[in-house]
Amino acid sequence: MAATDVIRKILPYSTLAVGLAMVYTSWVMYSRYRDAREQEQRIEKAKHDRVIEEGRQVSQVLGDDLRILSFSADEAAVRPGERVLLCYGVSNATTVKIEPGIEPLRPAVTHCLEAFPRKTTTYTLTAGDKSNHNVSASLTVTVK
Repeated sequence: MAATDVIRKILPYSTLAVGLAMVYTSWVMYSRYRDAREQEQRIEKAKHDRVIEEGRQVSQVLGDDLRILSFSADEAAVRPGERVLLCYGVSNATTVKIEPGIEPLRPAVTHCLEAFPRKTTTYTLTAGDKSNHNVSASLTVTVK
């Protein structure tokens, strides 16, 4: 029996074995991909649920009223052009602005921004809600 005859006899079996190995490998890879994707979706849902719950807790603590929670500067007195950090926090606001304008702001429980006053400046924080109610707070940064 020649080598070619042996090869011809085992070729169908080896082809079948390779095909089955490919199918098995493909199934394993797909099932691992599917499991990983399901795990990622569970993690994302848990994160989303946690954010919603934290929002509920914050709402319970802060209530439904429009409020300025904080408005402060890290330095009460600075030299001309020196940096001062202004920090604010608002509750139930849809709009926030500081005058004189520094940069566009967004409602936040806590947010800080830099200002570089050249002269003594009174900053006014105004927060508004969807019912067009506004609340304000002011602070003065002295320039020496």
